Amino acid sequence: PSGRGYDGTDVPLLAARDGHTASLLPDGSVLLLGGAIVADPRRPADFVAAAEIVRPGSPVSVFVPLPGGAGVRAGHTARVLQTGGRTLVYLYGGIVPAGGGVVLSGSVDAFEWTGSALRQLTPEGGAGAFEPLTGHVQIPLIDGASRAVDAVAGGDVAFQFVFTAPGANLPFNVDPRDAEALATARTDAAGAPL
Repeated sequence: PSGRGYDGTDVPLLAARDGHTASLLPDGSVLLLGGAIVADPRRPADFVAAAEIVRPGSPVSVFVPLPGGAGVRAGHTARVLQTGGRTLVYLYGGIVPAGGGVVLSGSVDAFEWTGSALRQLTPEGGAGAFEPLTGHVQIPLIDGASRAVDAVAGGDVAFQFVFTAPGANLPFNVDPRDAEALATARTDAAGAPL
């Protein structure tokens, strides 16, 4: 706070990526998920199919195995929730490979972070048929022992994800609830709770 310099460690990543998420895990590590090797992915080969962990003070990132094809998306959002001693990671929206091209996704991929790997909780292709969005923002609003609420906005739509435990397929049910539509359509915006 008192200086004007930069003090940090450059960490070469195992995979260059754009449109990925970076999520803080309980141990202080950062989980990088998804993304693409180009800014505008148009084919399956453009996506990064590996996750990485960056740990504070470490000069290298660590490869994290992903279950076959899970979590391959770009322009999505990620949410880390902790419940009952478990760390859960949810990925929502973005674009995903399909056939020889890409499609907009309205699904949620859920994982459990085991401390060294991600265990997939949702079926292949994700769960649910939510509003398909990319370049959206997802903001945590309320957290509790059995409930978490996120605001989601992109394009000209806005809604809430209400995470409530337990779920049939997921450790949390994900219940979308409508919110007032955005007055001005937008993408790749930022948001903050007030």
